[in-house]
Amino acid sequence: MINMQPWKEYSSTFCSLVRQDMFLFSRNIHNVLIDRFIFVTAQITIANWILPYFGLTANFGPFMIGSLIATSCLFEITPFIAHFISDLSGDRKINYEMILPIPTWLVFIKIMVSFALRALVIGTAVIPVAKILLREQFVLSSVSWPSLVLMLIMTSILTAAFGLLVTSFTRGMHVLSSIWARCIFPLWIFGGFQFSWAALNNALPWLSYVSLFNPIFYTTEGFRAAILPEGNFIAVKICVPVLICFSLVCAVVAIMRFKRRLDFV
Repeated sequence: MINMQPWKEYSSTFCSLVRQDMFLFSRNIHNVLIDRFIFVTAQITIANWILPYFGLTANFGPFMIGSLIATSCLFEITPFIAHFISDLSGDRKINYEMILPIPTWLVFIKIMVSFALRALVIGTAVIPVAKILLREQFVLSSVSWPSLVLMLIMTSILTAAFGLLVTSFTRGMHVLSSIWARCIFPLWIFGGFQFSWAALNNALPWLSYVSLFNPIFYTTEGFRAAILPEGNFIAVKICVPVLICFSLVCAVVAIMRFKRRLDFV
């Protein structure tokens, strides 16, 4: 018979650590939400009321909702890296967590779960802001809510796993700007922030096929497919399995790298 007692203890410790992280996040959540409100408001205002004067279609605002949800999650990676690297260079809170009576790999899963929950809250907050700004242009009854919820969860998990992977390659705060410029920004700007995969395929077919290796594209396309079911986007049933695969690979590689980096076995 399998002894479940250690796993009960692991679960209790794990949940306590996650609750602690979320409590710390809740103390600063108003500032994070204000930042995202400004970002979303500026992007929708430009896309929906300014760019149409330059020939853009008038319904570009609703099209951008999926991009803004995905982006709001993705942009949390930079402060996550900064906080993690700062801890490794300073108080090393992670050392305390490593000596707790739980497996080492579970500490990193805890980090990802806490980060994923943070991204989930921020990504979800985009939806009411978009509705307030776009009003009748954002038709809630046309949204596939199960698909939208699933995409929110999977995008948050991917963001956490990818964020941990990028952090494992980051050696100090001095390279943070390079991480943004060389990694996060290219994936984001070529990840369908302002265009769909179908549009990219028509314009630059070779680049559209290369972009299929960009996990960010599946987040923006999946959100659009959930919010605008009548559009020509990559289906959620395709995006979700791909995001699961990317998340697993990122998580496994990141944990292996950190275990070597921190010299824990």
